Amino acid sequence: MSLTSQFNTRGFCVINNLFNKKILFKVKKEILKKVKTKNNFFPAKDIKYYEKIDYNLRAPNGSLKKNLKKKDLKKGLSHIKGLTNSVSLRNPLINIKYLDNLIYEKKLFNIVNKIFRSKTFFLGYIKVGLFFNNKLPKNCINYFHTDDLKNKNSNDISTIKFSVALNGEYKTKSEFGIIPVNKNKLSIKKQYFLKNEINKTISKKIIHPIISSGDAILFDPINFYHVANKPKQKPRIIIYIEFLKRSKKKIYNKIKIKKNFYNKLTEENKKISKNFLTI
Repeated sequence: MSLTSQFNTRGFCVINNLFNKKILFKVKKEILKKVKTKNNFFPAKDIKYYEKIDYNLRAPNGSLKKNLKKKDLKKGLSHIKGLTNSVSLRNPLINIKYLDNLIYEKKLFNIVNKIFRSKTFFLGYIKVGLFFNNKLPKNCINYFHTDDLKNKNSNDISTIKFSVALNGEYKTKSEFGIIPVNKNKLSIKKQYFLKNEINKTISKKIIHPIISSGDAILFDPINFYHVANKPKQKPRIIIYIEFLKRSKKKIYNKIKIKKNFYNKLTEENKKISKNFLTI
């Protein structure tokens, strides 16, 4: 089965050895430096607080209004991991050295070209997240969902995502899981659900791909239910690279890039970066 056929049928595919492992190591090293400083990441949600009031966490992370206090953030990651499930870094293309080597990888664009069947596409949201192993309740992406939070599928594939795990391990079962059946063909009419809450026939189809360092999982976040389980042993660094078939002027936490960096891009890459904010 070809890459495009697998993607269209099952909603995902694993791209082996997509990225240079030496570059990934450098990016990981830079990320680990940045997460030590609280000003480098977005406000972290106080999941410990929501646990105490027995709040329904089956909702987007952005819908939670209670953030960790500054006094907690100052105590570092070993303390933070007991209060929240994840942190996301601000302005990744500005703050994380070498990340642009991944985002503007030519092989990446060639794959997007095949999936969209078009040379016209745009970079969307770029997220760099650190996900903690803890005993706090699950929230947001720890439940099966689609990014549009709708039950009906769209008429075409307009959004795709690459998930890149910086785990530095060989042949690991990914925390990312997907139901490889288009949601329009399922009787499931809800968002944010667990594996044990759906028909066993469907739950048996769930796939957690086997990945190694340098691999990427390409998936359709709109038409296929997917999940990101909590890491079992140690924190997990994930880079999400989104591509859009059509340009969107309003993107959540619009990605910023430096003007001098933008000016050095090829004309093709400038067009692909149309959604970004130059500063």
